Order: sequence, then structure tokens, then C-alpha cells
Amino acid sequence: MNKNYIQLTSNWSRSGGCDFSEAFLLQTADPDIFIKPPLDELLDENRAILLSNTKLEEEKCELCAQLFPHYKIQAFNMVCNVPKIEIFQGPLKEYKETAYGLLINETDDEAVSHNNLELHCYRYDVEVDKSGVTEITIRFLTALSEVCIFGICIQFAPNPNGITSLMPHSVGRINVENVQSMLANSARKTTAPAEKYKKFLETIIKCGNSSAAESSAVNHNFKALNQHGESEGRLAHTNLNNDKIQFEMIRYLMDHIDLRFKEFESVIQQRINEIEQRQSAKLDKILNMLEKQQKRD
Repeated sequence: MNKNYIQLTSNWSRSGGCDFSEAFLLQTADPDIFIKPPLDELLDENRAILLSNTKLEEEKCELCAQLFPHYKIQAFNMVCNVPKIEIFQGPLKEYKETAYGLLINETDDEAVSHNNLELHCYRYDVEVDKSGVTEITIRFLTALSEVCIFGICIQFAPNPNGITSLMPHSVGRINVENVQSMLANSARKTTAPAEKYKKFLETIIKCGNSSAAESSAVNHNFKALNQHGESEGRLAHTNLNNDKIQFEMIRYLMDHIDLRFKEFESVIQQRINEIEQRQSAKLDKILNMLEKQQKRD
């Protein structure tokens, strides 16, 4: 995979080492087992990077890896001088876990020195369990003003949730009139959740420039140039293809939304049943206690 598909950034400044674009190793993840790269492969002085807190603020150092939606982050391997990190997933930084590094230079007589400070090397091998994660944030929990990353490897795999990002640009914007016509002529009954979602899409589209207005403006310009008759066939063919693609998109969205609502209703019903069972058990216990108290009296 091209390295341009991944972006590495940090809230601290890079004070030494290579550029962010060269500071990582990309590796295709095995679909069945978690393979940890050898240490000599993970460590590379040409990919080492030094991050410094130049603003002298109490902000923890964070390293963010963002992958192009075609792929997902399956795991990452890293060697740095920080013994403890926190890992967050997604653009909203959903907390995943707190990890402790494995000290890899325990047998050394002395730790590596840098600016009269001792540096220990800690290794991390972390799997990303959630499917479709394209962004992770690593927060280094240390009081040091410098964080040294001796090597980092990003293991990636095809992203099953990135299908919507692979749609061709030729689809263009949604034509509201065509969508309404297809839904009106369809024999399939629209469910209530899908109807709400359709209204939501219509509201968003009406707030911007709809493709219906654009199509009307284009036709007007063609007529003014006496070129409408010549281009009418090509436009009709293009609109037909776009309508088919849009219809498939809407059908897929309706099925997906219906399935999600059914799953959500099932979870809610299960929780309600559990609450009712607990309440019933508590009431039975209270009634038994009252009956015993009445017998004693």
C-alpha cells in the first residue's frame, strides 16, 4: 500500500529524527493470527523520531495515525521510551485501553543515555479489536519533556466499512425528483424508520444546491446555445445510469436502517425484560418478608 494512504501527526513538535511521513513501517495484517514483527525489523534509526514539548504546557504527548478509508488499522507495534500509554480509537477518541510496555533492554548493563538522561526502550504490540477503525491516537503517559519513538509499525487490512467511500465521483448529487419518482413507483412498502431517514436526506439536500436546480440551469444554457438537441441523448443516458445507482443506494440504505432498528429494538426489549424480572424478584422478596412479619405479629 502507498504510504500516502496514512497520515501521522502529533500535538508535540518534531525536534529530531525523520519526517512524519517516513516514521512508520506499513505491514499487511494476517487475517487469522496476530503476527509481531521481529525487533530488528521494527527498530530502524532511519525511522526514529523525537517529539518535544516546546510550549512547556502540561499537555500529554499524543501521536495520531489516520488511514485512508479503503483500509482499516488492524494492529500496531511500537518501541519508545515511555512505559505506559493510553489508546483511543476513531476521530472522537473513543477510549480503548491503557497499555504497559515490555522493557526490552533489561539485560543491558546501562540504559541508553540522551542529554544526560537514561532512556529505556519499551515495546508495545496492540491489536485493534473494533472493526473498521481508520484512526488511532496514542497518548504517552510520562512527565518527560521529550518522547522518542524508535520504531512504529502499522498493520492494515481491507476495510469492510469503507464501501461508501469508494463510490465513483460520477454519481454526483442526489436528484430529489428522481428519488421521489422511484419511491412512488416502487411496489415495496417504505417502513417508518426509512421514511424518517428519507425526510432527513431531503432536508439536507434542500439546504444546499440540489441537483434538480443544477440540471435545470444546465438545460437552460444548452438551449441558449442551440446545443440541447445534440446533447439530450447523452444526458438522458447519464441520468439513467445515475438513477439506477441512486436507486441501489437507497435500497441498500433502507435495508441497512431497517436491520439496525430491529437490532436496536431487540436490545431494548431484552433490557426491559431483564428489568421486569429483577423488579418481579424484588416484589416477591418484599411480599415474603411482609408475610413472615404478619405471621410473627
